[in-house]
Amino acid sequence: SFYCDSTIVDVTIVNPERDVNYFIYDSSLNKIISNQLEGQCNDSVMLKGAVVSPADVYLYANHTSAQTGKFLDTMASLSVHYSPVSGFWINDSLECLTNNVFYIYDSSNVLYDSIVNYYWSFGNGQTNLTRNAVYSYNDSGTYILQHVVKSSYGCSDTSSIYISVIHPPIIS
Repeated sequence: SFYCDSTIVDVTIVNPERDVNYFIYDSSLNKIISNQLEGQCNDSVMLKGAVVSPADVYLYANHTSAQTGKFLDTMASLSVHYSPVSGFWINDSLECLTNNVFYIYDSSNVLYDSIVNYYWSFGNGQTNLTRNAVYSYNDSGTYILQHVVKSSYGCSDTSSIYISVIHPPIIS
């Protein structure tokens, strides 16, 4: 399994060994991020730890060997990937209802990965799945334009702004 940066690593160990201390270590921080068992049953152990950035994150099991009496470390690497950063720019955030057209351009990025899914929500129940969007509103109002991007590893990020569509001023 894999995790995204700035998330909680949630590990369940099935059929854990008795008298073994399990913990999660983040090498970028040079510290243990979970050394206490969040819960333990006879058939599983759960650990949780906050991962700040992609790095070498390991699951360790410490115990004393019955044969040698020595302290042993065993580990498994947990795959942690960069989350994308959702971003976009728009031609205007305020337009008159008559002939309104919003041109919306994606500016999202992600390190060492690619963005594979784009999602736009225009705040009125309408959505779009393209990288860039052109949209016109049928009614005046203030809408939340939301943009969600997802990387090939499944990491995602969301950004949003308010957009206003107003009736043209009446000149008397």
